[in-house]
Amino acid sequence: YQRRVHGGDELLSDSLPVKVVADGCVLEVAAKYITLGAENDFDIGGNPGEEEPAEELDAGTRQVIDVVHYGQLVEAVGFDKKAYMAHIKGYMKKIKEKLEASDPDRAAEFQKGCQGFVKQVLGEFDEYAMFQGESQAEEGMIILCKFSEDGMSQQFFFWKDGLKEEKT
Repeated sequence: YQRRVHGGDELLSDSLPVKVVADGCVLEVAAKYITLGAENDFDIGGNPGEEEPAEELDAGTRQVIDVVHYGQLVEAVGFDKKAYMAHIKGYMKKIKEKLEASDPDRAAEFQKGCQGFVKQVLGEFDEYAMFQGESQAEEGMIILCKFSEDGMSQQFFFWKDGLKEEKT
């Protein structure tokens, strides 16, 4: 698992497909819907293929997004563009200060890579949903989620330097 640096929420399972983007600043995670059973909550399905019909859900089952389920993420509501800009500015400052103390070379890379990614997000702001860890800590990471055009798949974006890897 990877935990949030400030607060310790477990956000990201190492069993999920992760790609490093934005000059090494962001982890992009491809998400999918999974079906959970009511009595045992085991993962018993995935996204239907293009030629497969969507599976019918039995009574007592539900579909959830794997990244949200495994990380116990909560949708962050009330973030308009202005509020997100204020949050991300403060969050980036905290991460940069942490990096300046522990890895000054990485701090410069972080700032450069993150600025480009934030600019891209702000340009497409309405295409993103936002999530937080289960503690919903005010100073915590806002995880971005971009849905595909068909709404059946999602990409989640985590700030790499806002996480610390932990073996469980």
